[in-house]
Amino acid sequence: MKTIVSLSILALTVLTAPREMPAAELEVISEADAWKLGWPSMQGPYGNFIVPQTGVELVDDLADVKLVWESKDKDFGRAKHTTGSFKAKDAAGGAAKIRAILGPDAVATPGGWAAPIIAEDKLFASTFRPAGKLYDVETLYGGTAKAHLQAEDLLIALDAKSGKTLWKASEPGGFVWGVGKRGGFQVAPVYSDGTVYSMGTTGRIFAYAAADGKKLWQTKPETRMIEQRDKHLAKSHVLQASARYGWQQSLVFAGGTLIVPRQETLIGLDPANGNKKWELSKVISRWNTPTVWSHKEKEYLLCSTGGKPGEARLNLVDPAAGTVLWTIDGLHATQYTLAPSKNHVLVNVGSKIMKENPNGSAPKHTDGEAPFGLLGAYKITPQGATRVWALPDKPHFLTPTWSDSVARPRTVIRNGLVHHTTGGPDKTTDRRFIIAREDTGEVLVDEPRENDFWFQLIEDKLLHCIDWSHGSRASFNLYPTDPAKFKKLSGPWKPQQPLTTSYQVLMEPPVIAGRIFLRTETGTVVCYDLRK
Repeated sequence: MKTIVSLSILALTVLTAPREMPAAELEVISEADAWKLGWPSMQGPYGNFIVPQTGVELVDDLADVKLVWESKDKDFGRAKHTTGSFKAKDAAGGAAKIRAILGPDAVATPGGWAAPIIAEDKLFASTFRPAGKLYDVETLYGGTAKAHLQAEDLLIALDAKSGKTLWKASEPGGFVWGVGKRGGFQVAPVYSDGTVYSMGTTGRIFAYAAADGKKLWQTKPETRMIEQRDKHLAKSHVLQASARYGWQQSLVFAGGTLIVPRQETLIGLDPANGNKKWELSKVISRWNTPTVWSHKEKEYLLCSTGGKPGEARLNLVDPAAGTVLWTIDGLHATQYTLAPSKNHVLVNVGSKIMKENPNGSAPKHTDGEAPFGLLGAYKITPQGATRVWALPDKPHFLTPTWSDSVARPRTVIRNGLVHHTTGGPDKTTDRRFIIAREDTGEVLVDEPRENDFWFQLIEDKLLHCIDWSHGSRASFNLYPTDPAKFKKLSGPWKPQQPLTTSYQVLMEPPVIAGRIFLRTETGTVVCYDLRK
């Protein structure tokens, strides 16, 4: 029986219920148990980007990495395109570019910007496929091209061990958002207890049975998004077809509740029918996804906010009741998704180091100065939080605070160590890998890093992507996680297939038992095996 529920939303996100947050030493589990845990939400099985450790030995040389499979299904889409995707020096060139991406015989169509999730040995991805009538789309230089601007909202399920398509849910009524460099539609689905929840391009939430894709219920589209869709379709100008509504947050499941972020607002839905249970405003940044923190078998949401220096906050939310349990005021904008351990969370406590020519979009003091961010640790309990340390206020340890990079700094806490990437004023000297003790902040590693922020800890290795923002330029380096032996082992390694990426909020590829799952520019998904 299909249920339609009205829900006004700008951006949605759902987390699945993770296992109890790991203790200081992460337990080693079997590969079979790692597959059972899966990667059921954007933040992984523990809700904090931690990859379960299986003890499997990984390669030292990335040249030895093996391709396991590439999906035949190309409907995942290419995700992000460059700023100049639809620009050319003449009308004919612009029209050709439009036809190649949105035309009736498009080579690689756009799609959602989020990475897949994995549950029940299945890989699930929310995306969209250009469809419907062909519009006469204007170019910058007077020419026109036939192009699809409407879309079908998709949830695709693959066998995670073979890449075979198992089922595909297609919903008409969507729209092609985010065909440029920024403002893409980046909402990962979430899995819980046999159900996958997905968000469509007009704000609809869909619930499907994970086993066979049977639709259980859906909500109505968000009114404003329907208005925006119809306005853009009336103009038929492809350069306007980009969402600027903060749709960079993913779905979350916690406390028996489906959590839907909507920029700075969180909405709690009943997972049985999609009815709204509660709504909280001004509790989170529009750039980050709420983080599930587990304590004594109860789940909470950790949410940080943006704002001017000294006006940002850290909130602990009860996801079942939709109430704020405590708030820490006086912080600086923390707009990357939080990654707590069992006892600590790391946020931006602010730096006194100013940039001589601050980026125009950076949060500023009243005198106009734009500070960088600085990582600080808070000890957290269900009753409150206490600051325990901060990194040194020096250029090597700073993080940027302007819009292109505000959500990109990367922090993972594992086995009592904080792994962090910085981005201070000097691009040559102040992009660093930092490893520090979780309890004291003592810095053990302060080493140069190439370019981009994203990395992942996989078994005893750190896999770093040199450029996780510009599609086919994505390539990887490999390091040991042991602070005493931290040096590059191999790289750069570039996968056989050109990868696709996102931009302001980085994609989060699933990792299970030494395998990593990545999206490509041709609209497929690939699985690579990092095991020796």
